[in-house]
Amino acid sequence: MVLGRAFVNDPPLKLILSHITDPVERARILSVVFALALRRQRLRGQPVFGIIREGRVAAVAITEGAPRHSTKASLLKDLGMLFRTITAVGLAGTLRAVQFGHEIGKNRPREPHLYLSVIGVDPEQQGRHHGIALLDHLRSLLNLHSDWVGIYLETASEGNLGYYARAGYQQLGEMHPLGVTMWRMMLARAQDDDRQLPAVPIQGG
Repeated sequence: MVLGRAFVNDPPLKLILSHITDPVERARILSVVFALALRRQRLRGQPVFGIIREGRVAAVAITEGAPRHSTKASLLKDLGMLFRTITAVGLAGTLRAVQFGHEIGKNRPREPHLYLSVIGVDPEQQGRHHGIALLDHLRSLLNLHSDWVGIYLETASEGNLGYYARAGYQQLGEMHPLGVTMWRMMLARAQDDDRQLPAVPIQGG
C-alpha cells in the first residue's frame, strides 16, 4: 500500500513500531494500519483524496473537517478496529499510538479548520508533483468553507518544512510527542480574497 511505503521511515511511526526493525516488515504492518485508518475515515464520513496514475494509487491525503456523528454503532465499530490495531501492532504499539494521538490532538487549533492528518506519495511516484496537486486541491476546498480558518498539519520531517512553506504554510511552533520533534504548520485562510480557486483534478497523470 502507498502509505505503508511512504511512511516506512517516519520518526513517530518508527517509534510506535519500535519492536519492528525490518523496513519491509514495518511497511507491511503500516499498510495494515493505514487500511484500518482509511476504513475508519469512511465510517465517520471524513474525506480521503487520492491521485491515480496508470491505474494505481500514487498519492493519498487523509483529512478531517466534515461534521462527525457519534452513535452506538460507530463506537462499536471503533472498538472492533481497536482490536484489529492491537492484532496488527501489538498492545505496546497500540498504547504508544494512543498516547501519541492524544498528545498531538491537544495541539490542534481550537477554531474550525481542515486537518491534514496524512499526506503521502508512493516513493516510486515522487518527483511528479502529486503532493503539490493534493495540497492545491485542499486549498481550493478551504476557499469553499468560510468557517474554516485554515488547513492545519504536523510534520516530523525537518526536510518538509521548506516544501510546505513554498505551498503557503507557516510554522506555528514545535511539539514533542513521545519525545519526537514535530512542527505544527498552518495555511491560513486569506482574509482579503474570497475568490474560489479552481479545483485541481486529483486523478490521472
